[in-house]
Amino acid sequence: MRNDPASRVGRRWVRRLLVVAFALVAAVLVGMGAALVVPRLSEHAAAPRPPDLAPAAEPAAPHPGPRATAECTVPEENDDEDSEDSDDDRRSESAERRCIGELPLGAKRSLRYYSSYPLSGNPEVTQAIVVVHGAGRNARSSFTGMTQEVAGQRASDRTLVLAPSFQTKEDDPAGNEARWTDEAWKEGGDATKPAGVSSFDAMDKIFDQLADKSRFPKLNRITLAGHSAGGQFAQRYAAVGQAPDRLNGVAVNYVVANPSTYLYLNPERPDLTDAAGKRFAVPKTSCTDYDAYKYGLRDRDRYAGGEDPAQIIRRYTTARVTYLSGEQDVESEELDTDCQAMLQGANRFVRSELYLNYMKTFFPSAPHNRAVVPGIGHDRADMFASEQGVQALFGGPNPNGAPIR
Repeated sequence: MRNDPASRVGRRWVRRLLVVAFALVAAVLVGMGAALVVPRLSEHAAAPRPPDLAPAAEPAAPHPGPRATAECTVPEENDDEDSEDSDDDRRSESAERRCIGELPLGAKRSLRYYSSYPLSGNPEVTQAIVVVHGAGRNARSSFTGMTQEVAGQRASDRTLVLAPSFQTKEDDPAGNEARWTDEAWKEGGDATKPAGVSSFDAMDKIFDQLADKSRFPKLNRITLAGHSAGGQFAQRYAAVGQAPDRLNGVAVNYVVANPSTYLYLNPERPDLTDAAGKRFAVPKTSCTDYDAYKYGLRDRDRYAGGEDPAQIIRRYTTARVTYLSGEQDVESEELDTDCQAMLQGANRFVRSELYLNYMKTFFPSAPHNRAVVPGIGHDRADMFASEQGVQALFGGPNPNGAPIR
């Protein structure tokens, strides 16, 4: 190879020309990439998405078009007594207020509720989960728990979560807020104020607004879920609730988790001497009102009493219902032990099993199923976070219309 001065100069010029060429090619490629990326960035910048309530285990799948974002989040409750007047607490209270709505019920009374989107409407919401609190009437906790489950499913952008608050006088409701007795709200009884308004009337209003296509044009599914006393509410509403009958283009599912008792549709009850739990007969009992509402269809209250029993049976046996049962929910704490309840079984787990057997016996075509949650007792959060709970809430019972199992 030549190494004279002229050759060295020539090689230097060749290297310089190659550097310039590579630089020009890189500049062209960068420019083409920017042209592709910038429109995508500007598309998402128009509707930024805040972080979900719970961290996801992996990135969300791509979602075409603009994304809806939840209007509000409720922070975890702060147990630090020294932080009551802190800026963080004030911001938390402000964020929580954005989640609280008031549903007018007449006579200048209203029902308080928590909701992740306003009931005035949202064009991107496709499903709603209405979750009913338990006997402690902690709607806030029910709301935060369910919004976390929705976030874990990466569904916050299309799912409205709503938790009504059925208050009693012990909750010290505001002067304009409706209130019930401790038992009435669970079974659709009338409020003490305003008179003549059932807790099921309130749920009817919620369903009507969710199914209003001028408010929620894409919403096609409502799930009513409840645990314990909330499960009692959901199961009775599935039978006597009237709004679902008039909804068009909206499917309704019910998730009934660990209720203390069930509404039976005829006078037969489980033969508790049958170890298999599959025999049913009219019981020989001194409990003369065992078949009265809320345990049976006799002596129904104002809301439920306006219909023929055949209509109630038709509605319930065509409703899509999942019974969630905690395998360890066998304790007697807060269990209904009245004679009407004890004819349904010894504890919540047994009552759930016997009730499904009852439905199989008398109404085998009903689209109902039962899912046992292994190792879980009477715990709302664990029940809904379980594999079985997630399937019931987001997969839906019997999606192909399969009969009871």
